[in-house]
Amino acid sequence: MSKDHVDALLKRATQQLNRIRDEYQNSLNNQLVSNDLKIDITEYCMKIRAALDYVGQDISRKYCSVPPKHKVYFPIIKNQKQFYECMKKWYPGLDTTCPTVWSYLDSIQPYNSSFQWLELFNQITNANKHVDFVEQVRKQSVEIRVSGPAKATVEPNTVTIVAKKIIYTGSIDADKVILYADEITFGPGAYINGVPIDVDKMLPKPHPEQKVDYIKWVDFLFKDFNVSVLGLLSQTLSGVSHVVDDIYKLL
Repeated sequence: MSKDHVDALLKRATQQLNRIRDEYQNSLNNQLVSNDLKIDITEYCMKIRAALDYVGQDISRKYCSVPPKHKVYFPIIKNQKQFYECMKKWYPGLDTTCPTVWSYLDSIQPYNSSFQWLELFNQITNANKHVDFVEQVRKQSVEIRVSGPAKATVEPNTVTIVAKKIIYTGSIDADKVILYADEITFGPGAYINGVPIDVDKMLPKPHPEQKVDYIKWVDFLFKDFNVSVLGLLSQTLSGVSHVVDDIYKLL
């Protein structure tokens, strides 16, 4: 399989991800994700997985002495000991014939913190393939950004507050304060930069020098994994594209 074929798959995946984004945008007011959208997500994940496996086959053909029907999978392994065992079976001799590729594959496994997304992608892909669609849930949050008037003694900075079951009654002083209204409660006597909080609205009272931005965020999560659907799909496409380019430079 050539890199051109792998690139074509990733191009198709990019086009499909754009459609998925549009479909999510159209369904922001819905509580459930349609089966059509779930199918699109499953097909998207399968394209990414197929592209990786084609890369694995190219590595095997070039550097490993294996039978023609030898099954090769791109390694996505949770711990390093299992990685070594799978590599011996899937890519026999690669550590000798091309140690740079072997080391690179080792460096991108999910037991390396910057590639934990790869294991999430793999789990969701396998779950969608072998059982019913991975359940998705709608999550809505409200972000409130308060800026000015900062007290003279306050250094320019940003304070972000995300706290459940905590009642704030004191003063919060910062150049910018970010609050998540669905997770925070203010009690009597609470202030932001000297401006009192209206405890009925959970917002600072109107002040000519203070700006309050009220932003509503809506996202869908893979329920059992508690991860943003679009966030993971986008990260996967970007990450896999870099991995593919890096490997073919080494081949």
